[in-house]
Amino acid sequence: MISWSAFFISFFFGMLYIYLSYPKKKVVTVYSTQDNESRFNFVDKAHNCFMFNQNFKQCPKDDNNLKVIPIQT
Repeated sequence: MISWSAFFISFFFGMLYIYLSYPKKKVVTVYSTQDNESRFNFVDKAHNCFMFNQNFKQCPKDDNNLKVIPIQT
């Protein structure tokens, strides 16, 4: 006969051990440049793959036409 209380306690400690001993994920920040932009594919949280393409534009001569984009976290 199975002792259900011993089974659940053992199962709980086994899952706790697996959770605590699992290696932590390392976050790597990649800064692409003109030379290496074609080497990287990025994946977002929705598992969509994308690449960045760099486009050069002339800066506006009037400073009032500049836009300030806040940092996104």
